[in-house]
Amino acid sequence: MEEEEKGVFLDIACCFKGYKLTEVEIMLRALYDDCMKHHIGVLIEKSLIKVSQSGTVELHDLIKDMGKQIEQKESPKEPGKRRRLWLPKDIIHVLKHNTVSETDACVKSREGKQKMGSKVSSNVESFWAYSYT
Repeated sequence: MEEEEKGVFLDIACCFKGYKLTEVEIMLRALYDDCMKHHIGVLIEKSLIKVSQSGTVELHDLIKDMGKQIEQKESPKEPGKRRRLWLPKDIIHVLKHNTVSETDACVKSREGKQKMGSKVSSNVESFWAYSYT
């Protein structure tokens, strides 16, 4: 699997399971341009994800957990160095200690809404300013 395909897989596994494919494409376009359609197609072809009849992106819980474990291994002790956050304790740690890294980010809050930003700075206010739902 190519690096960008791995990134799309991790984004979906960590943040976008159960979202409409059209919503996922809009959010991922900010990071991968129109290539994300190709990457999603590769993930479907490899049976890592599927799109239900209602148009939602689905993946098996074991595959989702594997993706989350891969992401956590990127920086097990400092969640602010990861691209994707979904655990409330990690999100709170990053915001409380102002440890947002200078990278693209996907955050899944407790309410289930995503925040994505491009070139997030270490300033938390900037993180939220660059983010959108």
